[in-house]
Amino acid sequence: MDRKHGFLLILVAASVVMVGLMLRPFFGYVALGALLAFSLHPVYSRFPDRVPDSVGALAVVLVTLVAAVAPVLFLGSQLVVDAQSVAEDAQGVELSSVEQRVQGLTGRSVDLESRVSGVAETAGSWLVGSFSGILSLASGVAIGLTLMVFTQFYLLRDGERLVEWTEGFDLLPGDGQERVYADLARMTRSVLKGHILVAVAQGILAGIGLALAGVPSPVFWTVAMVLLGFVPMVGSLAVWLPASVWLAATGDPVAGAALAAWGFVVVGAADNLLRPLFIDDEADLHPFLVILGVVGGTSVFGLIGILLGPIVLGLAKTLSTVYLESQE
Repeated sequence: MDRKHGFLLILVAASVVMVGLMLRPFFGYVALGALLAFSLHPVYSRFPDRVPDSVGALAVVLVTLVAAVAPVLFLGSQLVVDAQSVAEDAQGVELSSVEQRVQGLTGRSVDLESRVSGVAETAGSWLVGSFSGILSLASGVAIGLTLMVFTQFYLLRDGERLVEWTEGFDLLPGDGQERVYADLARMTRSVLKGHILVAVAQGILAGIGLALAGVPSPVFWTVAMVLLGFVPMVGSLAVWLPASVWLAATGDPVAGAALAAWGFVVVGAADNLLRPLFIDDEADLHPFLVILGVVGGTSVFGLIGILLGPIVLGLAKTLSTVYLESQE
């Protein structure tokens, strides 16, 4: 390597580092836009040739936005009503009966009313003091979502040219490059489909359990559990388990026990059956690797790591296979 090539390599490395630093605050949004473009490219490719590329890409992006926003708008009104109902139910709870029951079970006297009031005052003070931070967070989210939309649009429109450009490097032996692209596409679609379907299925099943057990505002909690379904090691458990304890503490231990059994058996079975079905088999990844990818990806990439983690592990598996086959 002569001095000119060495200097060029330094410039390339420096530019890559600077691009990474610029994208770091919004990496999750850019990655999500890339994943959406990658997984929805088969839909985009079905547009006839007479449709301009920009129009086709814009149509897919708009459909994605409608599919994401319409359910939120539809449920938003119900969430507002249910949130008010939750607040009214919380105010109407006779804390004295709960205090008596806790004292009967533990032998210790507790003053729940003063504790609840203290928590409410602390929460109110925190919200007032954190207003500027919340406003800054909201603006950051708005910028990130805009970047996500632009990333999806341009990768849909120009993704094929980008792939052709990378194929020109021909860095992998044999058909390794084509295999990496094919496996990456398959893993991306399976991980996205798997996580979304599992979260929705778990939330709906747990919501049915809440409704049957008589927990107030089941629609509100169902939506919350669908969103929590994307959080590893937490999921809908964060709602239905406290709800079962609340039922037992407020004088309905049978409903509380039934809800807990429903959550552990039915909701847990849905996770154990659907996740391997949608992710492990189609992505050709062992269940342990999927769990490892979700947990490790979350710790490295944040919430988007739920999706990126298994994909990165699957990519490493494919590259290792290509390397081992090239050594034979």
